[in-house]
Order: sequence, then structure tokens, then C-alpha cells
Amino acid sequence: MPSVEVTEVCFRKLKAFKMIADVVLKEELRDELSYTELVMTIGLETMLRDVLPTSEGFMPDIFIAMFEENPEFVSDFIAGMLKKGELVRARKEKELGELWSRYIG
Repeated sequence: MPSVEVTEVCFRKLKAFKMIADVVLKEELRDELSYTELVMTIGLETMLRDVLPTSEGFMPDIFIAMFEENPEFVSDFIAGMLKKGELVRARKEKELGELWSRYIG
């Protein structure tokens, strides 16, 4: 199984967040790996939604479902569209860049 290293600060936040997850889920998960996967899965889905358009008629849930089935293809497709500027405007890209960069140590 692949392993992921995180900073002490990030790990501290993850361990503390367990209390919130337990209340929301109304149960404790079996181990720290389960909490880590929960946070990463929700985080990835949220970040994917951040880059998808919000226009009427667009169905982001389809992209989310496709990402579950084939994350490499969907990521490659969306990254290509972002580079071409077809999914989000430059302003939105700047906002996301600033939002996401605050999480980088």
C-alpha cells in the first residue's frame, strides 16, 4: 500500500478533525487510515468541484462520477481545458490559485 507523508501540523489537524467526523458520521471509523481516506476523498471532490463551471445546465456530478471511475482521464481532460481557458476564466483561476496556495507550506 502506498504511503503519504504529511507535516506534523497537517497530521495534528487530521487527528483533531476526527472528533468532527465522528459526530457527523455518528460513529467512529475503524482506524486513522479510514479518516485519512475520508478527508482526502472529500477534499479531492471539493477541489474538483472548485474548477468545474457553475453555469446552468452543467452537471458537475457527472464529472465527479467519472472521476471515481477514471481519475487519470478526467484529470487530464480538465487540466487540458483549464490550460486552454475553456472551463474557467482567468479571474477564477487566479482566485483558486490564491485559495489553494494558502494550504501549501
